Amino acid sequence: MQRRLVEYVICGLVAASLAGCGEPQHLPGKPYHHTESGFRNPPDSPARNSWFARAPWVAWRIASFVVGTDALPPQDHVLARDQVLAQLARNKGKNTVTWIGHMTALLRLDGKNILTDPWLTDQASPFGSFGPKRYVPTALGFDDLPPIDFVVISHSHSDHLDVPTIEQLPGRE
Repeated sequence: MQRRLVEYVICGLVAASLAGCGEPQHLPGKPYHHTESGFRNPPDSPARNSWFARAPWVAWRIASFVVGTDALPPQDHVLARDQVLAQLARNKGKNTVTWIGHMTALLRLDGKNILTDPWLTDQASPFGSFGPKRYVPTALGFDDLPPIDFVVISHSHSDHLDVPTIEQLPGRE
């Protein structure tokens, strides 16, 4: 547990140092949201909270992890695995959307299976146990999924593009 605390403190320090960075510079000839350091929101977007405004939440998250009192979702937040599998079987051949967890969903459209933002592991991180942990278990495990025809990835954060999940997708029957 001490190692986890050190990891969270290091993340907090890195985040604090990055929070003070200035406005990114626009790339000439590119759309407004393209900058030298990545992307930015359009003009008139809601203002981002200052680090000072976010500090209490960060402190609460660290403290709740150390003490082990993270808030848990309601018990019926996710349907039981058997219930989800029964509904998938009952709706076979129909267009459906099944929430798997976080932003992962299984879409069945015109006989095709589409998986969005695949994340089926417990940790959202390319570094093993370092990074955000899943609060809510997935509705289905990897082996419960039908063969996937397409994968839609909204962006490359580890909770939307989980490398261990992606590596298991090719060649499944």
